[in-house]
Amino acid sequence: MKITTKGLSLALASVGMLTMYGCGGGGSIDPTPTSTSMTVAPSLGKFSTGTSVKLRKIDLTELANGSIGDNGKAVLTFSGYIGPIVIEVLGGNNADGTPVKYYDEGTKAWALFGSGETLRAVAPAAQAAIGVTALTNAAVVKLEAAGTLKDALPATIITANANVATAMNTLLGLDTMSILQAPTLVDDKTAKTLVSGSLGDKYAIALAALAKTATGTNATNAVDIAKGLASDLKDNKLDGVDSTSTTPGAAITSAPTSAVISTSYKEATAELAEASSESTLNTTYDDSIIEAGIGGGTVTPVTPVTPVTPVTPVTPVTPVTPVTPVSDLALAKAMFTELRTTLQSFSNGSTGFLDTQATRMNADLNANVSPDLTRVASRIDSLGMTMTMFEDGKSYTSSNTRGLVSGNAPDGSPALTMERGSLNDLWQWGAGSYDFCWTDSATGVTNKVSCAHAGYGSADHANNIIKFIVYELTGTLNNYTYKATRYNVILGQYGQVANLGEATLADVPAGSGTLTKAVSGTTMTGLTVNGTLPPSHFSPTGALTTGVDTIVISAARSALTAANNFRYAMSGSVATTNLADSTKVVSLSLDNGSYFDSDETAAATGGNKLIAARLVGTAKTSATKFTGTLDVGSFKNNADGFDYSPTSIVFNGSISDTSAGGAGEMLTGKLEAAVADYNLYHSAQPESATNYQKATVTFTGTVQAPSRPLLKLVLAGVRTGVSTRSVSVDYSYGTVKITGSSATTATGDTLTLSNEAGVQVVLNNQGAGTVTKSGATLANIANGMINYTDGVSESLN
Repeated sequence: MKITTKGLSLALASVGMLTMYGCGGGGSIDPTPTSTSMTVAPSLGKFSTGTSVKLRKIDLTELANGSIGDNGKAVLTFSGYIGPIVIEVLGGNNADGTPVKYYDEGTKAWALFGSGETLRAVAPAAQAAIGVTALTNAAVVKLEAAGTLKDALPATIITANANVATAMNTLLGLDTMSILQAPTLVDDKTAKTLVSGSLGDKYAIALAALAKTATGTNATNAVDIAKGLASDLKDNKLDGVDSTSTTPGAAITSAPTSAVISTSYKEATAELAEASSESTLNTTYDDSIIEAGIGGGTVTPVTPVTPVTPVTPVTPVTPVTPVTPVSDLALAKAMFTELRTTLQSFSNGSTGFLDTQATRMNADLNANVSPDLTRVASRIDSLGMTMTMFEDGKSYTSSNTRGLVSGNAPDGSPALTMERGSLNDLWQWGAGSYDFCWTDSATGVTNKVSCAHAGYGSADHANNIIKFIVYELTGTLNNYTYKATRYNVILGQYGQVANLGEATLADVPAGSGTLTKAVSGTTMTGLTVNGTLPPSHFSPTGALTTGVDTIVISAARSALTAANNFRYAMSGSVATTNLADSTKVVSLSLDNGSYFDSDETAAATGGNKLIAARLVGTAKTSATKFTGTLDVGSFKNNADGFDYSPTSIVFNGSISDTSAGGAGEMLTGKLEAAVADYNLYHSAQPESATNYQKATVTFTGTVQAPSRPLLKLVLAGVRTGVSTRSVSVDYSYGTVKITGSSATTATGDTLTLSNEAGVQVVLNNQGAGTVTKSGATLANIANGMINYTDGVSESLN
């Protein structure tokens, strides 16, 4: 099994997942904007029905407004805007005159959210679901303290949210929590049900802990705590003081200390977490923080509760006469009844629940064409390189060449040029990418720089051409406008990039937009792309299938331990529209917590090298939604030195049927895929006993069919040779538990199934086999019939 980024997108979509970018439109050179929907989940606890919520652009002009429903959430929709978004939850009175309230988890009562009160969040781009909490509010206040909010760049917004999250995550051990995550909403009806494995539930417990700290400070309620926390975290420290103020050592009277938060977190866990999760959650916070009294004060021990007087035992009930044990033969017959009913109701090859869902999902995925994310990533990388070429050309002098050499532009005029990668390797092997850039004068950049880029999928051998994207970049330092145009270069000219020709391909729309860079000193700390790129998806015959890709991507850059290795924390979206039906838009959201790690050692010659990635988000088609986290890593070249690919992929998430009257969330779990010894595999040589891809795929999760109990499922498949493999299955459904394994060898297939009663079925690839228990034969199977030892026969199916 070969795991490539493109193959991954298709494979994961087929089994019910994919995360990546989301929301936006597409269509033509000037696409009609599509609607973007955001679900806002504010919490101080849960807010009352009717509470007003607003979405604003980063310049604070209003985008959309709405009100909270009975579920504590508001769904707001807008169109025609891509960029950072400010979310506001407003206090005072609702439209019907009733006061706005929230459930205060400290006092365990509904409290007024008064006139003039506002709870806010700011996101670098739209995301499907977002929380607005005391922590997101602290990030907004921090940005305002550093300057006006309307001037905040996506990279700056990402950093502000991340700094607040780090302060809480470090204290409570919630290393995976993003403050823009939608929390589970808690009110007076919430039972002890929250779980340790849910990020939304973890967040809810952390927020409950903050509300509870009001009793340990001069604050009186959760609103006061939110204000105190915002003042405290302006300096990125949870220490009860604001070192950025004119009185850097003065205590913030309403700010909770680390010790009080930790203690309150333990109390909130005891109140809200289900029993199986409570111990896990309680061990996440650091007891040493309480012992050291960090943030002021020590925790007063709780007075032990007086033991309850034991209840007088109830007179024992007369024992029930034991039921006669079921015979082994009856157990065997029951197992086949179970396989026919339960298992076949989920999958029988045609009408089972998973079968019909696979058919529906296939039709949905085939009708919707998604962006080719490998091409998109390659193009964004090249666009960033074009920006570097612009800046190098601007600072070019005869003594400071910046690696540029004298040459010619496509029209033959003198220019400074730069070349990256090998066009010959791209054509011959499909390896890497190729870029050729030129300035608009022989001595540097006057107004414009251009780069011709050929990347993944650019070599079109069937039509004897190489496909190029040509970028034209203009602007000023750190702020640029770009245009991206598709060209074809006929084979024979592929070594002479200057012969690109003049005309744009009429059937391939151009892209355009802006490119913005955030800089600290001489180091780039963030990059934002906001606009469109030429279509990235084509049919197998090369025909255009989509409009432009609409892209809003922000990345905050930080250095890793290894030299020239960097992490880009990302958020944003990519969307594309089906060319044949503009109503079919695939949106892919990239949420907070997403990043990719890049080795940029050979950036000037061979390009950057992806070494790891985490993608968090949601993919939506017309009737299917995939939500979760995708980790990609362990990149390696094969033994031939080509095909640099990830060899480890882990997805945690869910798939939902969102069609009218559909099944809703139906698959939840973890999918893992890995290839061992990929560096020893020769793709240019025939597969053999010593040359094949050693692939392993496992799935652990649940299947929820309408009106049926939950099916817990574990599947694993291993390729053990060129034509040999093994598969195992383990599922439970109520009290029934079935385990099984299948092996494909040179002599044929063997299937073994066992149930909780110890009955075992063994079948070969001719459909013959035996049914046994504790070594005793209960039935023989032949010609599709089960022949039991009591003379009864029944169909295997």
